[in-house]
Amino acid sequence: MRHVLYGILRSDANAAGRVSSLAAGPPLRLISDGGLGAAVSLTPDEATGPPDPKVHARIVQALHAFCTVLPMRHGISFDSEAEVRGILCEHGGKFRRALDDLQGCGEMGVRAIRRAMTTSPPCAAAPQTALSPARAYLAARQSHYAARDAAGKEASRFAERMERAFQGLFAQCKTESFFLCDHHVLSLHFLVRQCETGCFRDAFRRLEQRSPEKLLLTGPWPPYNFVSCENLVLSHV
Repeated sequence: MRHVLYGILRSDANAAGRVSSLAAGPPLRLISDGGLGAAVSLTPDEATGPPDPKVHARIVQALHAFCTVLPMRHGISFDSEAEVRGILCEHGGKFRRALDDLQGCGEMGVRAIRRAMTTSPPCAAAPQTALSPARAYLAARQSHYAARDAAGKEASRFAERMERAFQGLFAQCKTESFFLCDHHVLSLHFLVRQCETGCFRDAFRRLEQRSPEKLLLTGPWPPYNFVSCENLVLSHV
């Protein structure tokens, strides 16, 4: 039987029973070693492909609902219980430090969409004669890079303004942004203590009322974007 891994958590007297009682997907069990536990399900060796990613996400969310959990990348599985214990032993120090850093926290997501400014460099005086093909190409590239630099600075200012709206309500923040057609899409991931979740939502509502951008709030989620235990831990997709 394959042991499909969903998350790493601290193992105490109640952890095994709570994990096995979850009904978010296939039956789970907790494999413990050195005060850590790995939440796994068993699947036949002949099963084709990893479990449904939506089921995987539901299980990680259910674990996060009652404890601090390090979410594992979808599709990780091991041949035996001994291999799972080996992972807990080999990476135990990193797992414990990560659990300490994330204790009592969840991830809140804010996405903002705005129309990007079309900033162009100042126009030079019209030349007396037409540019040669080579000079025209260089001028076009110069204009392109100037516009790209201006858009990048604009995006940075936008991200800083959005982050300031939640100042004091998060422990860490990570930002992703990209341009889609003529819109700038900004995704901010905040590590927020559970006791601050209500205040964070209030800050979002105030920002939403005064912001011209289209905003979306999600969470709290397991801390997908704030774990880095080598290649085992899932980065948020």
